[in-house]
Order: sequence, then C-alpha cells, then structure tokens
Amino acid sequence: MPEPDGILLSARLGNNIPSRRFVSTVSIWEVACAVARLKNCDRRLGLRLVDDFAKAIEIAPVAPDMAITALAVEAAERYGMGGGRPGILNLGDCFSYATARHLKARLLFKGDDFSRTDIEAA
Repeated sequence: MPEPDGILLSARLGNNIPSRRFVSTVSIWEVACAVARLKNCDRRLGLRLVDDFAKAIEIAPVAPDMAITALAVEAAERYGMGGGRPGILNLGDCFSYATARHLKARLLFKGDDFSRTDIEAA
C-alpha cells in the first residue's frame, strides 16, 4: 500500500520519535479495516497484519480509559465534526489526539488537520 509520503513518514517514525512509541487501539481498528479493504481480506487478518507490523517496529497499543475518553470528548468539542459546525477531527482523530495528550507525547500524522490543533507534531 504505497503512500506518496510513505518514505517521509517512515523516516519520521524511525528517526525522530523517542524510543517508546504508542498508538491508540481505535487507530489500530481503523487501519485494520483499511488493510482488509485494500487487501480484499477478512478484517481479522487485517488486524493480525497491523498487529504484527506494530510489534515489529515496537509500537505499543494504548486502549482508551476514562481519562483518554474524556480528552477525546474535549477534542471533539474543540475540533470535532458534527454538532452543526465545521470540524476537522473525526472519531479516530479525536482518540489519537487524546492518547497523545494523555501520554504527553508528540503525534505523527499526515495531512494538515492536526496542525490546526494544539497538539505537537512528531
């Protein structure tokens, strides 16, 4: 699944991020569904592929607890779509934002949505 900016993102993931890397389990779910769609396979296989990849590059999954969920709700209130106003972050984005905020970590992302928030880019 080559992405136009895949090489740049891979370099940023490998070189500029502290030795501990994390990902929201909500993001894992989103990527597993995308992998299954792109590979035309079962979502469970998509999840195994994503999990294997995350383990290989030492990215730890973080499941949302109530503290992360509260931060995701805050992100949705400030930056989220819906509620009759334009927004920039969807549900998965809100949980990525919240996980980074909770862990006091920078966030690796593509596109410009997160750059319009107060989260620090990796």
